[in-house]
Amino acid sequence: MYAKSLLLLGCLGLTLAADASQVKKQDINHKEVSSDSARDSKQPQSAQSQKNLLFAAMESALKNNKETLAMEKDLMADHEEHVIAMSRFRPDVSANTKYQASGSKAWSSLKNFKAKPSRSNSRLKTYGVEVKQNLFRGGADAAGLKEADLRIGAKQYQYEEKKQEVLDKTATYYYAIVAKAEEIENLKVLYNSRKESIDVAEKMFEAGAAKELDVLQAKAAAAETEAKLTKAKSEYIAYCSEFEELTGYKMPFTPTGFVMLFNESISENQAIDIALKRNPKIIRYAETLSAAKAAIKKVNTEFTPSVDASYSFNQAYDSSTKKGNRVGDKKFNSKEHSFTIGLTLPIYDGGQERAKKRQYIDLAERAAVEKEKETENIKTQIHSEYAALRAAKQNIDSAQEAVAMRERALQDTQKEYKVGAKIMDDVLKAQGELCEAKSLVTQAKKEYFTAQGKLKTLIGEMNPQRLKIADSSFDYKADFKKTSKKF
Repeated sequence: MYAKSLLLLGCLGLTLAADASQVKKQDINHKEVSSDSARDSKQPQSAQSQKNLLFAAMESALKNNKETLAMEKDLMADHEEHVIAMSRFRPDVSANTKYQASGSKAWSSLKNFKAKPSRSNSRLKTYGVEVKQNLFRGGADAAGLKEADLRIGAKQYQYEEKKQEVLDKTATYYYAIVAKAEEIENLKVLYNSRKESIDVAEKMFEAGAAKELDVLQAKAAAAETEAKLTKAKSEYIAYCSEFEELTGYKMPFTPTGFVMLFNESISENQAIDIALKRNPKIIRYAETLSAAKAAIKKVNTEFTPSVDASYSFNQAYDSSTKKGNRVGDKKFNSKEHSFTIGLTLPIYDGGQERAKKRQYIDLAERAAVEKEKETENIKTQIHSEYAALRAAKQNIDSAQEAVAMRERALQDTQKEYKVGAKIMDDVLKAQGELCEAKSLVTQAKKEYFTAQGKLKTLIGEMNPQRLKIADSSFDYKADFKKTSKKF
């Protein structure tokens, strides 16, 4: 009996030592790297390397994301609207030419007149050019150009909005991958502990200090944990695949740390003030409203005079030949210049222009409502994300405290098991509760850093300039400048 007790104490002592070596404290930034993960990646994974990994993926997303690539083409097409609007300030020039061939035959019907019939052919060639230019249209053309440029500006900010959305998705997927990697490590620890529990239960059963049920329960728990581990690994692979599709960047190693993106020293009110100035969605709605207001003046043409000028130049050559002539008599016939200036005053068009003006006024009022609505919506989201940030931070602290308590509970349960006060099911339950507590820490961290990314996006700072990363995406400013010079 004394030998059995020594064997029991030795087995449980090994289990306690193994569990103690596997349990690690984790801080909010998760700078520690598991030895297994570092060994698998064969790379040092410092906090800076994690940051570089995330930023490299973001740079790749700016270059390869299909949504932003599609928007580039839309934006290039929208830039042509400036050229179309500018065309109203440029003259219309047209050239014309005409070639007319005719023939005639004449003879006398008098009985005593026997002259031969006379024939003549005519070849008339006309060349000309005409230039038309509107000189005044009540400011409608200027308003149309302003509207076009403002709508282009709104589209450019929509493109910036899409870029920030893609960068936020990149960070969110990255955090999901990190969290899944932590979950896998936690399950590995649990699986190893339960395999050791099988060994302990089998040795105690052989010594007569445990029942066969203990062995069966330990084996069942290990099998269940192995199944969870396999599922987690499969989900990790799926996350990495989705991450690569989003960014065009293949994960080079298993990430083991979260990356801080948001400055928490910024208060909620400060965040709202920054968002009002930098959030691309708010700016886009402001540009859309200004464009709608400009459109009202574009249709303000009723009872507004329009002045048009035109100039035309034409010259004609007439080539006439007679039957039998070897060489035609080709000579210059005419040249004509014409300059016209006209004034048109619309009086009544059936109410069409007034209806258009009322329509554009309604659209402008709608744009104002949408701008106000979106502004309030972003303010609400900022408050919501700050609340989520605080809750997640508190959950991290609570979950880490729970981990410490679960570690002590597991140790006490194992000690009681060795003296027969607990059964194997109690030990397995304590192991599972410790793993679950660690999972809560991981989940809280994921929520915390995800909220950070959302806040970074909401204040309009999830962009290459603020993140200080390379931006190889579409340079819409250069394209607009190049397009505006075309005519």
